[in-house]
Amino acid sequence: MIDTHAHLYFDSFNDDREEVIKRIDDELDAVINIGIDTTSNKKVIELAQNNDRLFAVVGFNPEAVVKLLESDKNTDDLQIELGELLLPRNKIVGIGEIGLDYYWKEFAAESQRELQKKGFRAQVEFAIKNELPIVIHSRDAFFDTFKILSDYKDESYFKGVWHSFTIDKSGGANGVSPKEQLEKVLGLGLYIGVNGIVTFPSARGLQELIKEAPLGRVLLETDSPFLAPQPKRGKRNEPVFVRFVAKKIAEIKGASVNDVAIQTDRNAKELFGLES
Repeated sequence: MIDTHAHLYFDSFNDDREEVIKRIDDELDAVINIGIDTTSNKKVIELAQNNDRLFAVVGFNPEAVVKLLESDKNTDDLQIELGELLLPRNKIVGIGEIGLDYYWKEFAAESQRELQKKGFRAQVEFAIKNELPIVIHSRDAFFDTFKILSDYKDESYFKGVWHSFTIDKSGGANGVSPKEQLEKVLGLGLYIGVNGIVTFPSARGLQELIKEAPLGRVLLETDSPFLAPQPKRGKRNEPVFVRFVAKKIAEIKGASVNDVAIQTDRNAKELFGLES
């Protein structure tokens, strides 16, 4: 089983990171560790270099983009910094997490939304140029995220996953219904990342969408240390808890956990170019 989205560099893992990685070695095939800024990009690379089952995705999330572009840097600087990381030994398998986030108001004034869009576009273009998949972060910004991605969907290399796919009920959805949101994301040729949220009793709407989504377009993820699945709710999340996500998806689809694991592993290997 593969966890396609974790953040193992967070301080909440400082006391037992090696034990967490040992559990990964014992129970999972791979974990993709996702960067969000300059510091974490370096950390995910270091962890990937030192652990066979860990791989790195590097990028600048919306908050980091705003901070950088409000300073003395521009989008060329973002691309240059990413380019300097792309060494074979760094085990980088994607660019992310990148996208738009209108939830945090201190980073979502109108001028800051424009900065987010510029940074997002620059990183999508970098990923396409370097033939790497993208890991998309979108919160309260469905319509704008979809609109930007639509501009690139016909490029010769355009692959990615809509991380933590959930129903956007905010104004940022611009009136697009939940079912249409799923259809639009799948219509871009993207995978959807499903994490512990799908296990929550309150997530019935999402569960209905996952029932409709083709299993061949689903990736398992935890977003560790956040969003622990229902059996571990309130605790720190970690990659091995991805099994609870697989179990819930199997329940929703009337499939076996083994079948879910086999197909989602196949999906992850195809998207991120992981060795079989």
